[in-house]
Amino acid sequence: MGRKYSPSYADIYLAHWEETAFHQLTIKPLLYFRYLDDIFSLWDNTEPTFLTFLDTLNSHHPKIKLKHTLQPITVEFLDTRVFFHSPGDQSKTLATKVYFKDTDRHALLPKPATTPSTRTEASSSPS
Repeated sequence: MGRKYSPSYADIYLAHWEETAFHQLTIKPLLYFRYLDDIFSLWDNTEPTFLTFLDTLNSHHPKIKLKHTLQPITVEFLDTRVFFHSPGDQSKTLATKVYFKDTDRHALLPKPATTPSTRTEASSSPS
């Protein structure tokens, strides 16, 4: 992303962008979280009002455009699957599971690859 401070600067700018954009909104999400440039939100209104909300955000700055995914039951966010869980009564709660992308090979580095040889030799030598 360029210089070391670039991610921090981008985060500060997006925080300001959110604050000023949200002042223009009449209807806001039930839940809204952002991690760097990824946003997770729960919308408890109609789809047309969501699209109006999205249009407002997308028109707030000419170079910042949001993509969206509307899912009624489950959605993948980063490495997490978030879904509604109904424990039996009429209430719904949010639950999470680890989400592995299709391209994930579940490959882990073996311990010798992550531990310097001098450290392993020192820890295995008799005292």
